[in-house]
Amino acid sequence: MKIYLCLSFLLINLAIAWETDNFSTRAQLLKQSREKVLRDLHALNDHTNQRIKDALKQFNRRRRNRCKPDMKRKIPLVTKLIHHAIGAGFSSTYLEAWVEKNIKTLPIINPIYKRGWTPRRAFNFANTIIGSDKIDHMINMGFKLFQKYKKRNLEKALQLSDLTEEIGGPYGLTVSGIKSYGDLAANFAGIYFYTNLTNGPNSHLGCDRKSNKYYLNEPVNWADYIHHSWDQGINCSLFTSLRSPLTKSKLNAYISENKEVNSSMYQKFTKNLDSLFENIYTSEDYKDLGFQNSCPLVDTQCEELIKINCAQYIVSPRCHSKYPSLIDSLKCYDPAPGERFNTSHSFSDYRFEE
Repeated sequence: MKIYLCLSFLLINLAIAWETDNFSTRAQLLKQSREKVLRDLHALNDHTNQRIKDALKQFNRRRRNRCKPDMKRKIPLVTKLIHHAIGAGFSSTYLEAWVEKNIKTLPIINPIYKRGWTPRRAFNFANTIIGSDKIDHMINMGFKLFQKYKKRNLEKALQLSDLTEEIGGPYGLTVSGIKSYGDLAANFAGIYFYTNLTNGPNSHLGCDRKSNKYYLNEPVNWADYIHHSWDQGINCSLFTSLRSPLTKSKLNAYISENKEVNSSMYQKFTKNLDSLFENIYTSEDYKDLGFQNSCPLVDTQCEELIKINCAQYIVSPRCHSKYPSLIDSLKCYDPAPGERFNTSHSFSDYRFEE
């Protein structure tokens, strides 16, 4: 029985563990009109907020459920209910599946990864190139990290996140041969999201003191959480193991040893990226994007990434290697109540209308 369960778990993960191809359609996606980008973001926002409102109705219908005592819990019951409403699913979250079905994007013709599994298509959400799997990582894995964070501490939560992408974990190197720092960043954003549900002056949920019922206070805007650190074209994945947190000695060893060169998957990846560079990135239509033929595709965007909270856990050493002198100044602190994961974007004008 145990063997059967283990095999079932492995097969499920193999079926869903393909990586997102952030490279093949990237140039075309970044040229999409702002109208299209806004429409897709608002559609995701609207659907998310409607699911949350439905979950609140379910919570408020039960007489024994009251928001005032619930908000005092370390992990409020309403948090679990919302996680179930937007994260439930057999092989993917509800929202992830909804994105794949309802948001139009470009098909992959020549995938950057070729290893017996089909890469996921990429989307442009809030001018950030991500796969729908990042929605799953923030909602599902982010909830597991949130629970670990509340029961233990932030360090333990980030260690758990790192293990999921390492050899022996349910994702990453074990099933696809790739350690995704984009996944780790999305996982971490989940701690911010679940914290912000009931905490802070701009919490997503409010508590009516008179009726003792929850209401939607600050609608979710995914632009507050989707971040360039989720983008595997900037926050580059690794084809080898490297445990977090990143330290100066680990970074120096990574740079000097350059173990990835010996990876056949990495060699195929660089060959395919060279082809994209020659045929797409340097063409008249897209050369203004300034892509290079290596990851990160734009070096300067790494400076933004390594300044974010807990970058030593969630940002690729490929970015850190561009600014090695900053490794000793990195900080990692508990997110402040109400603090958004992405505080610099141009999509703050969202309004939720039922």
